[in-house]
Amino acid sequence: MEISDPLSVPPTPPGRATHPLLAELHRRHPDVDLVVLPAESAGRPGDDDDAVAVPAALAARRLVRVAEQLQSLWEASTGEPASPVARWHYASEPGWVRASARIGLTSPDGFHVLVSLRHHLEERGWTLTRPPSAVERLVARLDELELSASYAEGSAALMVNLAAAPLCVGPEAARHLVRQVVPTGGER
Repeated sequence: MEISDPLSVPPTPPGRATHPLLAELHRRHPDVDLVVLPAESAGRPGDDDDAVAVPAALAARRLVRVAEQLQSLWEASTGEPASPVARWHYASEPGWVRASARIGLTSPDGFHVLVSLRHHLEERGWTLTRPPSAVERLVARLDELELSASYAEGSAALMVNLAAAPLCVGPEAARHLVRQVVPTGGER
């Protein structure tokens, strides 16, 4: 009778886990089959170098949703119609882009617009902060959206920008998206 060393790891049969922890688990419990799947991308730059690019239709829909969300927030806050300018911007990693929409105008009532916008964002569950700045600023987050708004009293310039989380589309698609002009009715 041959006695084996209880600490030695037997050779891994084909199709079995090769990680030492999983091999030991299989040695102790041969009746348990384990399947180890590759890690999934969390959808953010740098999380996974092998992130799968999203289809063009999904990317296009995200840009439309961001513009519609900003339009809805603007109209709820001001009671006036809006035509946000929607565009793609490069994210921090190659092949990744961010959908964003903005509304910029000159308004002597800009401070009151920020107060109203803050009220509507709070009602809709956004997390708000007012970073210290030389101009009035508001930053809000909800899920994968980030809104930034600022008002400079001296110039009466009001800017509201809404951006979605980065999206992997691949390097070629990223170049194409960032260079294209997206007609939303807001270009001047």
